[in-house]
Amino acid sequence: MMPLYAVLMLPAMARGFSASNRVPAAAVALDRNVAQQDKAFAVDQAAWTSSRFWLDFENELKAAGVARHGDVLARFDSFTHNLKTEKPGDIIALPSGQELHKQYIYPDLDTDWLRTPFPAVNTVPGTSTLASCAAIARDELLAALAKAPLRNDDGPDSATGNIDTGSGRNEPQQNDTPWNRAAWYGWQFLPLRAEQQAFHGTIARLKAEQVPLGHRFVGVARQRANCRGTVHSDHRNYMLSTLTPLVVPGANTCGVMGYSQSDGSRGNNNLHPETKVLGVGETVVLDNSFPHEVYNHGDSDRFVLMAEVWHPSLTPVEQLALETLFACRDRFALFEFAERPWGVGQKELMAAIESGKVEDINFWKQVSDNNPSATTTMVPDGSRREVVTSVDRVEVGTPQAPNGGPKKGKPKKSGSKGTKTSSKRGFGAR
Repeated sequence: MMPLYAVLMLPAMARGFSASNRVPAAAVALDRNVAQQDKAFAVDQAAWTSSRFWLDFENELKAAGVARHGDVLARFDSFTHNLKTEKPGDIIALPSGQELHKQYIYPDLDTDWLRTPFPAVNTVPGTSTLASCAAIARDELLAALAKAPLRNDDGPDSATGNIDTGSGRNEPQQNDTPWNRAAWYGWQFLPLRAEQQAFHGTIARLKAEQVPLGHRFVGVARQRANCRGTVHSDHRNYMLSTLTPLVVPGANTCGVMGYSQSDGSRGNNNLHPETKVLGVGETVVLDNSFPHEVYNHGDSDRFVLMAEVWHPSLTPVEQLALETLFACRDRFALFEFAERPWGVGQKELMAAIESGKVEDINFWKQVSDNNPSATTTMVPDGSRREVVTSVDRVEVGTPQAPNGGPKKGKPKKSGSKGTKTSSKRGFGAR
Protein backbone atom coordinates (compact mmCIF):
# COMPACT_ATOMS: atom_id res chain seq x y z
CA MET A 1 0.00 0.00 0.00
CA MET A 2 1.31 3.45 -0.88
CA PRO A 3 1.91 5.52 2.28
CA LEU A 4 -0.59 8.29 2.83
CA TYR A 5 2.00 11.03 2.59
CA ALA A 6 2.99 9.76 -0.86
CA VAL A 7 -0.63 9.79 -2.05
CA LEU A 8 -1.06 13.33 -0.79
CA MET A 9 2.15 14.53 -2.36
CA LEU A 10 0.91 13.89 -5.90
CA PRO A 11 -1.76 16.60 -5.96
CA ALA A 12 0.44 18.83 -3.81
CA MET A 13 3.18 18.75 -6.41
CA ALA A 14 0.65 19.77 -9.04
CA ARG A 15 -0.83 22.66 -7.08
CA GLY A 16 2.11 23.50 -4.84
CA PHE A 17 3.83 26.17 -6.91
CA SER A 18 2.27 29.40 -8.05
CA ALA A 19 2.73 30.85 -11.50
CA SER A 20 5.55 32.99 -10.11
CA ASN A 21 7.50 29.88 -9.05
CA ARG A 22 9.74 28.21 -11.57
CA VAL A 23 8.97 24.54 -12.12
CA PRO A 24 12.57 23.70 -13.18
CA ALA A 25 13.87 25.17 -9.94
CA ALA A 26 11.35 23.10 -7.98
CA ALA A 27 12.51 19.98 -9.79
CA VAL A 28 16.12 20.81 -8.97
CA ALA A 29 15.15 21.25 -5.32
CA LEU A 30 13.44 17.85 -5.32
CA ASP A 31 16.48 16.19 -6.89
CA ARG A 32 18.76 17.87 -4.35
CA ASN A 33 16.62 16.61 -1.50
CA VAL A 34 16.68 13.04 -2.78
CA ALA A 35 20.47 13.18 -3.02
CA GLN A 36 20.75 14.64 0.48
CA GLN A 37 18.38 12.03 1.83
CA ASP A 38 20.34 9.17 0.29
CA LYS A 39 23.62 10.54 1.64
CA ALA A 40 22.21 11.05 5.12
CA PHE A 41 20.77 7.53 5.24
CA ALA A 42 24.11 6.11 4.12
CA VAL A 43 25.98 7.89 6.93
CA ASP A 44 23.35 6.78 9.45
CA GLN A 45 23.63 3.17 8.35
CA ALA A 46 27.39 3.27 8.58
CA ALA A 47 27.02 4.35 12.21
CA TRP A 48 24.27 1.91 13.16
CA THR A 49 26.28 -1.02 11.75
CA SER A 50 29.65 -0.02 13.24
CA SER A 51 30.80 -1.85 16.36
CA ARG A 52 33.22 0.98 17.08
CA PHE A 53 30.38 3.50 16.98
CA TRP A 54 28.34 1.62 19.59
CA LEU A 55 31.33 1.16 21.87
CA ASP A 56 32.01 4.87 21.60
CA PHE A 57 28.37 5.65 22.38
CA GLU A 58 28.28 3.44 25.48
CA ASN A 59 31.45 5.13 26.73
CA GLU A 60 29.93 8.59 26.26
CA LEU A 61 26.67 7.50 27.88
CA LYS A 62 28.57 6.34 30.94
CA ALA A 63 30.58 9.57 30.99
CA ALA A 64 27.28 11.50 30.96
CA GLY A 65 26.35 9.79 34.23
CA VAL A 66 23.75 7.37 32.88
CA ALA A 67 23.83 4.14 34.83
CA ARG A 68 22.34 1.04 33.24
CA HIS A 69 20.29 -0.40 36.07
CA GLY A 70 16.83 -1.93 36.00
CA ASP A 71 14.71 -1.02 33.00
CA VAL A 72 15.58 2.70 32.95
CA LEU A 73 16.68 2.38 29.30
CA ALA A 74 14.47 -0.51 28.23
CA ARG A 75 12.52 1.52 25.67
CA PHE A 76 15.68 3.21 24.44
CA ASP A 77 17.39 -0.16 23.97
CA SER A 78 14.40 -1.35 21.91
CA PHE A 79 14.79 1.79 19.81
CA THR A 80 18.49 1.15 19.16
CA HIS A 81 17.64 -2.46 18.35
CA ASN A 82 15.39 -1.11 15.60
CA LEU A 83 18.22 1.10 14.33
CA LYS A 84 20.50 -1.91 14.06
CA THR A 85 18.08 -4.46 12.63
CA GLU A 86 15.26 -2.83 10.67
CA LYS A 87 15.63 -2.26 6.93
CA PRO A 88 16.42 1.37 6.08
CA GLY A 89 13.66 3.27 4.31
CA ASP A 90 10.75 0.97 5.20
CA ILE A 91 7.72 3.14 6.05
CA ILE A 92 4.57 2.02 7.80
CA ALA A 93 1.22 3.81 7.98
CA LEU A 94 -0.46 3.69 11.39
CA PRO A 95 -4.24 3.75 11.91
CA SER A 96 -3.86 7.31 13.25
CA GLY A 97 -2.51 8.45 9.90
CA GLN A 98 1.11 8.72 11.06
CA GLU A 99 3.85 7.69 8.63
CA LEU A 100 6.90 6.23 10.41
CA HIS A 101 10.22 4.75 9.42
CA LYS A 102 10.18 1.31 11.04
CA GLN A 103 13.87 1.67 11.74
CA TYR A 104 13.26 4.83 13.82
CA ILE A 105 10.22 3.83 15.86
CA TYR A 106 10.62 4.58 19.56
CA PRO A 107 8.34 2.07 21.33
CA ASP A 108 5.61 2.65 23.92
CA LEU A 109 5.48 6.45 23.80
CA ASP A 110 1.71 6.71 23.39
CA THR A 111 0.41 4.90 26.48
CA ASP A 112 -0.75 8.18 28.01
CA TRP A 113 -0.52 10.38 24.93
CA LEU A 114 -3.18 10.98 22.30
CA ARG A 115 -1.66 11.36 18.87
CA THR A 116 -2.95 14.31 16.85
CA PRO A 117 -1.26 16.51 14.23
CA PHE A 118 -1.50 19.53 16.56
CA PRO A 119 -1.00 18.65 20.24
CA ALA A 120 -2.26 21.21 22.75
CA VAL A 121 0.45 23.80 23.39
CA ASN A 122 0.08 23.56 27.16
CA THR A 123 0.94 19.84 27.10
CA VAL A 124 4.42 20.43 25.67
CA PRO A 125 7.11 21.82 28.02
CA GLY A 126 8.98 24.88 26.80
CA THR A 127 6.33 26.32 24.50
CA SER A 128 5.62 29.34 26.70
CA THR A 129 9.33 30.22 26.59
CA LEU A 130 9.39 29.89 22.82
CA ALA A 131 6.44 32.24 22.50
CA SER A 132 8.09 34.77 24.79
CA CYS A 133 11.23 34.65 22.62
CA ALA A 134 9.39 35.88 19.53
CA ALA A 135 10.12 39.59 19.91
CA ILE A 136 13.84 39.27 20.57
CA ALA A 137 14.24 36.53 17.93
CA ARG A 138 12.51 38.76 15.37
CA ASP A 139 14.83 41.69 16.10
CA GLU A 140 17.88 39.45 15.91
CA LEU A 141 16.63 37.90 12.65
CA LEU A 142 16.17 41.26 10.93
CA ALA A 143 19.64 42.34 11.98
CA ALA A 144 21.12 39.01 10.86
CA LEU A 145 19.54 39.17 7.40
CA ALA A 146 21.55 42.28 6.61
CA LYS A 147 24.78 40.31 7.05
CA ALA A 148 23.57 36.79 6.18
CA PRO A 149 21.29 37.01 3.12
CA LEU A 150 19.11 34.19 1.86
CA ARG A 151 20.28 31.83 -0.84
CA ASN A 152 18.99 32.07 -4.37
CA ASP A 153 15.97 29.78 -4.72
CA ASP A 154 16.23 29.63 -8.50
CA GLY A 155 19.95 29.62 -9.21
CA PRO A 156 23.19 28.00 -8.05
CA ASP A 157 23.74 27.30 -4.38
CA SER A 158 24.90 30.81 -3.55
CA ALA A 159 23.54 33.82 -1.73
CA THR A 160 20.93 36.04 -3.31
CA GLY A 161 21.71 39.45 -4.68
CA ASN A 162 20.75 42.67 -2.94
CA ILE A 163 17.93 42.35 -0.42
CA ASP A 164 15.64 44.90 1.18
CA THR A 165 15.97 44.60 4.95
CA GLY A 166 13.36 47.23 5.67
CA SER A 167 15.98 49.91 6.27
CA GLY A 168 15.13 51.68 3.03
CA ARG A 169 18.29 50.54 1.27
CA ASN A 170 19.45 47.38 -0.43
CA GLU A 171 22.22 45.40 1.21
CA PRO A 172 25.03 43.80 -0.83
CA GLN A 173 25.23 40.12 -1.63
CA GLN A 174 27.20 37.81 0.65
CA ASN A 175 28.97 34.88 -1.00
CA ASP A 176 29.13 32.93 2.26
CA THR A 177 25.77 32.58 3.98
CA PRO A 178 24.62 30.17 6.72
CA TRP A 179 21.16 29.73 5.17
CA ASN A 180 20.47 26.21 3.86
CA ARG A 181 18.17 25.31 0.98
CA ALA A 182 16.44 22.02 1.69
CA ALA A 183 13.18 20.10 1.90
CA TRP A 184 11.32 21.77 -0.98
CA TYR A 185 11.46 24.75 -3.28
CA GLY A 186 11.15 28.06 -1.42
CA TRP A 187 12.14 26.71 2.01
CA GLN A 188 15.39 27.76 3.70
CA PHE A 189 16.71 27.21 7.20
CA LEU A 190 19.22 29.07 9.37
CA PRO A 191 20.47 27.05 12.39
CA LEU A 192 20.91 29.27 15.44
CA ARG A 193 24.30 27.80 16.20
CA ALA A 194 25.51 28.88 12.76
CA GLU A 195 24.87 32.51 13.79
CA GLN A 196 25.52 32.37 17.53
CA GLN A 197 26.50 36.01 17.99
CA ALA A 198 23.56 37.28 15.96
CA PHE A 199 21.06 35.23 18.01
CA HIS A 200 22.80 35.39 21.39
CA GLY A 201 19.68 36.74 23.14
CA THR A 202 17.42 34.00 21.80
CA ILE A 203 19.94 31.27 22.58
CA ALA A 204 20.52 32.56 26.10
CA ARG A 205 16.78 32.54 26.82
CA LEU A 206 16.28 29.00 25.52
CA LYS A 207 19.18 27.75 27.64
CA ALA A 208 18.18 29.64 30.77
CA GLU A 209 14.65 28.24 30.64
CA GLN A 210 15.92 24.72 29.82
CA VAL A 211 13.62 24.21 26.87
CA PRO A 212 13.81 20.45 26.05
CA LEU A 213 15.32 21.03 22.63
CA GLY A 214 15.87 18.03 20.42
CA HIS A 215 19.11 17.36 18.66
CA ARG A 216 20.20 20.64 17.10
CA PHE A 217 17.30 21.38 14.74
CA VAL A 218 16.74 24.80 16.24
CA GLY A 219 16.71 27.84 14.02
CA VAL A 220 14.77 30.11 11.70
CA ALA A 221 12.75 28.63 8.83
CA ARG A 222 11.85 30.81 5.88
CA GLN A 223 9.12 30.17 3.33
CA ARG A 224 9.05 32.32 0.22
CA ALA A 225 6.02 34.31 -0.90
CA ASN A 226 3.17 32.60 -2.77
CA CYS A 227 4.52 29.16 -2.03
CA ARG A 228 3.19 25.87 -0.74
CA GLY A 229 5.41 23.09 0.54
CA THR A 230 5.06 19.43 -0.33
CA VAL A 231 3.06 17.11 1.89
CA HIS A 232 5.46 14.99 3.90
CA SER A 233 6.06 13.23 7.20
CA ASP A 234 9.31 13.45 9.13
CA HIS A 235 8.80 9.77 10.05
CA ARG A 236 10.06 9.97 13.66
CA ASN A 237 7.74 9.58 16.65
CA TYR A 238 10.07 10.80 19.40
CA MET A 239 10.16 14.47 18.33
CA LEU A 240 7.65 17.30 18.04
CA SER A 241 8.10 20.48 16.01
CA THR A 242 7.30 23.94 17.31
CA LEU A 243 6.77 26.94 15.05
CA THR A 244 6.82 30.43 16.52
CA PRO A 245 6.12 33.04 13.81
CA LEU A 246 8.51 36.00 13.70
CA VAL A 247 7.56 37.67 10.41
CA VAL A 248 4.34 36.99 8.49
CA PRO A 249 3.03 38.87 5.41
CA GLY A 250 -0.38 39.53 6.97
CA ALA A 251 -3.31 38.05 8.85
CA ASN A 252 -4.45 34.60 7.70
CA THR A 253 -1.81 34.38 4.97
CA CYS A 254 0.35 31.58 6.42
CA GLY A 255 -0.35 28.30 8.10
CA VAL A 256 0.27 24.60 8.58
CA MET A 257 -2.00 21.77 7.45
CA GLY A 258 -1.88 18.36 9.13
CA TYR A 259 -3.60 15.19 7.93
CA SER A 260 -4.87 12.32 10.07
CA GLN A 261 -7.33 9.46 9.78
CA SER A 262 -10.54 10.70 11.35
CA ASP A 263 -11.90 7.26 12.26
CA GLY A 264 -8.67 5.27 12.59
CA SER A 265 -9.12 3.48 9.26
CA ARG A 266 -6.64 3.26 6.42
CA GLY A 267 -8.92 4.48 3.63
CA ASN A 268 -7.94 7.70 1.84
CA ASN A 269 -11.59 8.79 1.83
CA ASN A 270 -11.36 9.26 5.58
CA LEU A 271 -8.55 11.76 5.38
CA HIS A 272 -9.07 14.54 7.89
CA PRO A 273 -7.26 17.86 7.29
CA GLU A 274 -6.63 20.34 10.08
CA THR A 275 -5.22 23.83 9.70
CA LYS A 276 -3.33 26.06 12.12
CA VAL A 277 -2.94 29.68 11.04
CA LEU A 278 0.39 31.24 11.92
CA GLY A 279 0.20 34.52 13.83
CA VAL A 280 3.20 36.46 15.12
CA GLY A 281 4.28 35.27 18.57
CA GLU A 282 1.74 32.41 18.76
CA THR A 283 3.58 29.10 19.02
CA VAL A 284 2.13 26.12 17.18
CA VAL A 285 3.06 22.54 18.09
CA LEU A 286 3.14 20.06 15.21
CA ASP A 287 3.48 16.30 15.51
CA ASN A 288 5.50 15.95 12.33
CA SER A 289 5.06 12.18 12.17
CA PHE A 290 1.71 13.01 10.55
CA PRO A 291 1.64 14.11 6.90
CA HIS A 292 1.73 17.89 6.85
CA GLU A 293 2.47 20.89 4.67
CA VAL A 294 3.04 24.61 5.16
CA TYR A 295 1.78 27.44 2.99
CA ASN A 296 2.41 31.13 2.48
CA HIS A 297 -0.24 32.90 0.41
CA GLY A 298 1.24 36.31 1.19
CA ASP A 299 3.27 38.54 -1.09
CA SER A 300 6.45 38.44 1.04
CA ASP A 301 8.54 35.88 2.90
CA ARG A 302 7.45 34.22 6.13
CA PHE A 303 9.93 33.49 8.94
CA VAL A 304 9.36 31.29 12.01
CA LEU A 305 11.52 30.25 14.93
CA MET A 306 11.45 26.49 14.48
CA ALA A 307 12.55 24.22 17.30
CA GLU A 308 12.18 20.48 17.60
CA VAL A 309 11.61 19.27 21.15
CA TRP A 310 11.65 15.85 22.70
CA HIS A 311 8.33 14.05 23.00
CA PRO A 312 6.90 14.72 26.50
CA SER A 313 6.61 10.98 27.21
CA LEU A 314 10.40 10.57 27.13
CA THR A 315 12.02 10.52 30.56
CA PRO A 316 14.98 12.86 31.26
CA VAL A 317 17.32 9.86 31.11
CA GLU A 318 15.93 8.82 27.73
CA GLN A 319 16.30 12.36 26.43
CA LEU A 320 19.93 12.38 27.52
CA ALA A 321 20.52 9.01 25.88
CA LEU A 322 19.00 10.20 22.60
CA GLU A 323 20.96 13.44 22.73
CA THR A 324 24.18 11.49 23.27
CA LEU A 325 23.35 8.99 20.54
CA PHE A 326 22.81 11.59 17.83
CA ALA A 327 25.77 13.67 18.98
CA CYS A 328 27.94 10.56 18.57
CA ARG A 329 26.43 10.03 15.15
CA ASP A 330 27.41 13.56 14.06
CA ARG A 331 30.94 13.20 15.38
CA PHE A 332 31.16 9.87 13.57
CA ALA A 333 30.06 11.58 10.33
CA LEU A 334 32.91 14.06 10.59
CA PHE A 335 35.70 11.69 11.47
CA GLU A 336 34.68 8.79 9.26
CA PHE A 337 33.22 10.59 6.24
CA ALA A 338 34.36 14.24 6.47
CA GLU A 339 30.69 15.20 6.57
CA ARG A 340 29.66 18.46 8.24
CA PRO A 341 26.43 17.56 10.04
CA TRP A 342 23.27 19.57 9.60
CA GLY A 343 23.11 22.65 11.80
CA VAL A 344 26.84 23.11 12.34
CA GLY A 345 28.28 26.12 10.52
CA GLN A 346 31.45 25.89 8.48
CA LYS A 347 33.26 28.60 10.44
CA GLU A 348 32.23 27.08 13.77
CA LEU A 349 33.44 23.66 12.72
CA MET A 350 36.78 24.94 11.46
CA ALA A 351 37.38 26.74 14.76
CA ALA A 352 36.38 23.62 16.71
CA ILE A 353 38.82 21.51 14.72
CA GLU A 354 41.63 23.94 15.44
CA SER A 355 40.83 24.00 19.17
CA GLY A 356 40.11 20.27 19.45
CA LYS A 357 36.53 20.80 20.61
CA VAL A 358 35.23 18.42 17.95
CA GLU A 359 36.44 15.60 20.17
CA ASP A 360 34.19 16.69 23.03
CA ILE A 361 30.71 15.22 22.77
CA ASN A 362 29.23 18.34 24.33
CA PHE A 363 30.23 20.34 21.27
CA TRP A 364 27.84 18.22 19.23
CA LYS A 365 25.03 18.44 21.78
CA GLN A 366 24.86 22.21 22.15
CA VAL A 367 22.53 24.57 20.30
CA SER A 368 25.56 26.86 20.52
CA ASP A 369 29.19 26.42 21.50
CA ASN A 370 29.34 29.22 24.07
CA ASN A 371 30.31 26.96 26.96
CA PRO A 372 33.93 25.86 27.53
CA SER A 373 34.51 22.19 26.87
CA ALA A 374 37.29 19.65 27.02
CA THR A 375 39.37 18.84 23.97
CA THR A 376 39.86 15.12 24.55
CA THR A 377 37.52 12.23 25.26
CA MET A 378 37.84 8.67 26.43
CA VAL A 379 37.65 5.87 23.89
CA PRO A 380 36.50 2.29 24.62
CA ASP A 381 39.99 1.02 25.45
CA GLY A 382 40.40 3.70 28.14
CA SER A 383 43.00 5.79 26.33
CA ARG A 384 42.50 9.36 25.22
CA ARG A 385 42.08 10.34 21.60
CA GLU A 386 43.99 13.39 20.46
CA VAL A 387 43.05 15.59 17.53
CA VAL A 388 46.00 16.41 15.30
CA THR A 389 45.10 19.11 12.81
CA SER A 390 46.91 20.20 9.72
CA VAL A 391 45.89 22.23 6.74
CA ASP A 392 44.04 19.37 5.07
CA ARG A 393 43.40 16.58 7.57
CA VAL A 394 41.96 15.60 10.91
CA GLU A 395 43.57 12.53 12.44
CA VAL A 396 41.74 10.52 15.09
CA GLY A 397 43.68 7.35 15.66
CA THR A 398 42.91 4.83 12.93
CA PRO A 399 39.72 5.59 10.97
CA GLN A 400 37.29 2.69 11.00
CA ALA A 401 35.11 1.27 8.28
CA PRO A 402 31.39 0.82 9.02
CA ASN A 403 31.91 -2.80 10.03
CA GLY A 404 34.45 -1.81 12.66
CA GLY A 405 37.53 -2.73 10.64
CA PRO A 406 40.28 -0.39 9.47
CA LYS A 407 39.28 2.27 7.01
CA LYS A 408 41.64 3.42 4.29
CA GLY A 409 42.66 7.06 4.35
CA LYS A 410 41.80 9.81 6.79
CA PRO A 411 38.78 12.09 6.99
CA LYS A 412 39.41 15.58 5.69
CA LYS A 413 39.50 18.63 7.87
CA SER A 414 36.53 20.93 7.40
CA GLY A 415 37.57 23.77 5.17
CA SER A 416 35.94 25.90 2.54
CA LYS A 417 36.39 23.04 0.08
CA GLY A 418 37.12 20.02 2.22
CA THR A 419 33.94 19.07 4.04
CA LYS A 420 30.52 18.20 2.70
CA THR A 421 27.26 18.99 4.43
CA SER A 422 24.91 16.24 5.55
CA SER A 423 21.31 17.50 5.45
CA LYS A 424 17.98 15.84 6.05
CA ARG A 425 15.37 18.50 6.50
CA GLY A 426 11.88 17.72 5.29
CA PHE A 427 12.27 13.98 5.36
CA GLY A 428 13.29 13.32 8.92
CA ALA A 429 15.95 15.43 10.60
CA ARG A 430 17.36 12.83 12.89
